[in-house]
Amino acid sequence: DLDIKGLGFKPDLVWMKPRSAANDHVLVDAVRGVTKRLFSNLTNAESTAAESLKTFNSDGFTLGDHSSVNTSNVTHVAWNWDAGTSAGTVKSGATGQTITASNSWYNQTSGFEILKYSGTGSAGKIGHNLNAPPAFIIIKQTSDHSSTGNGDGNWLVGHDGIGAGSGRLILNGTYANETSSAAAHWNSTTPTNELFGLGTSGNVNGSGSTYAAYLWTAIPGYSAFGSYEGNGSTDGTFVYTGFRPRYILYKNADNSGRSWFVHDTERSPTNGGVIYITANQASTEGTNIGGDLDLLSNGFKWRTANNDQNNNGDTFIYACFAESPFKTARAR
Repeated sequence: DLDIKGLGFKPDLVWMKPRSAANDHVLVDAVRGVTKRLFSNLTNAESTAAESLKTFNSDGFTLGDHSSVNTSNVTHVAWNWDAGTSAGTVKSGATGQTITASNSWYNQTSGFEILKYSGTGSAGKIGHNLNAPPAFIIIKQTSDHSSTGNGDGNWLVGHDGIGAGSGRLILNGTYANETSSAAAHWNSTTPTNELFGLGTSGNVNGSGSTYAAYLWTAIPGYSAFGSYEGNGSTDGTFVYTGFRPRYILYKNADNSGRSWFVHDTERSPTNGGVIYITANQASTEGTNIGGDLDLLSNGFKWRTANNDQNNNGDTFIYACFAESPFKTARAR
């Protein structure tokens, strides 16, 4: 076994990717349980691997010898989030709520919640515990969609930058934002402090299917979720976050064929670093986006006109977490 230590907290969501090998992303969370894997670049249902992530520990996690997370002579990266200690506390009884999660872990300080729920097949609203509207929602069907006929297994993304409840992106694909399916996915409902909408799509709410949902709300000094407009210049758009970013996930929301990119200061510690991983692909780590990324004390700025980062007139959405959070919340 391999013990990963030094996080400074017990992680409840671990997102792993081999850097130097073209293997799948692996996501394991405490609500679904250890050894239960999802893959951000695939439509596959949840699978179990006994030698994948085996335990969540007070300062990290323990891995077995599975090739997807612990291959000899392969470099890896892991991004980790803390969902707090409110295990098993689900939101119920909110006005207008029609769906109740079967399990929930949440951390209002860091603005993060993991939900597990079963679909009803009827449009409605599901409760959450963040006490603020979720700005970034990722939902994945965990049961086998091929056997139920529900959905196609895509990872559905809702985000403030495209209008929470009125647009959708797909994490495992390169599609542009689509607003025409807002009713089917989000019940055309803007998230509130207690609820967010679920339509009738099998990707989010198929009768008899099970789902995992990851929810974030912005915490000043710690996290930011929003959008920016590209200017097509090497003196690129500056994006204000209110902190120096540790982690950035972003996508061109206007043009199809554009991947989801992840940068972090663990792999690129110096300003101008552009080492990246694409969340929708199993590809190895990349080192060139055709320019630089400046990580500043209060945000980030592009030094590239590349279509994936700064195409003129295009809208880009992002999720950003701080290098040195001003709040007590933590993420690495």
